[in-house]
Order: sequence, then C-alpha cells, then structure tokens
Amino acid sequence: MTLQEKILNQISEKRKDDLIRSQINNAKSILARNNLELTSYILDVISINEIIPSQYNEDYENESSKYDVGVFLGVIKGIIDINSLRLETFRPIAVNKSTMKIIDGNHRHYALKTSGETKAYVLLCETQNI
Repeated sequence: MTLQEKILNQISEKRKDDLIRSQINNAKSILARNNLELTSYILDVISINEIIPSQYNEDYENESSKYDVGVFLGVIKGIIDINSLRLETFRPIAVNKSTMKIIDGNHRHYALKTSGETKAYVLLCETQNI
C-alpha cells in the first residue's frame, strides 16, 4: 500500500471521494487547455519510475515540492498528525495512460520519489483529442 493510500484510508469515504473527484476535475481542466478530453480513468498503483514528469528543473523541484517531501517524511516517521495535513498532497497523481506523463501531480511525484517511495497511487487517464 502506498503512503498516499495509507493516508486516504484514514479519512472518511466522503472526504476521500471528494479529494479524488477534485483530482479528476483538475486533470480535466489541464487536459482541456491542451485540447484533450478525459474519456475514462482508473485508480491504480504503479512503480514511481514508470511515471514521467511533465515539469522540469525549478518547476519540478521547488519550495512547494520540498515542503511536500517534509510532509511525506513526517508522516512516514509518525511525527505529523493526519489532522494537521493538507490532504490534497496525498491525492492520486493524474497520469496520461498512453504517454505515462504527469497531467497533474509533479510536486507529489517529486516528493514521493525523494521520500523513498517506490510506488504511487495514480489516476490513469485515457484521453482523446477534442
């Protein structure tokens, strides 16, 4: 079980569903800006190394992603209380299934990878051109 799933399994089903729905909506919005449409998706766990970042350099590794690393490590070490977390940090990473590129979640990907996680909870998205 991934760190993301462990955290999401500790909250209410409604809150978990709301977080996943917000990730779906973010993915739809980002895809639309790129003339793509979300046609279907599945939630899955995959190797962190299968996922290709869509941002690089300071857009990928920045203060926000480094903050997320601290949060992930704090959770792993048991020194951060779940009630103090910004739960959006643990949403599944939206990934385009055909390219394996991140649609939304580059900072989470960086944080998971840097924290030593080997798997990620993802929203694998099938897309088509609009």
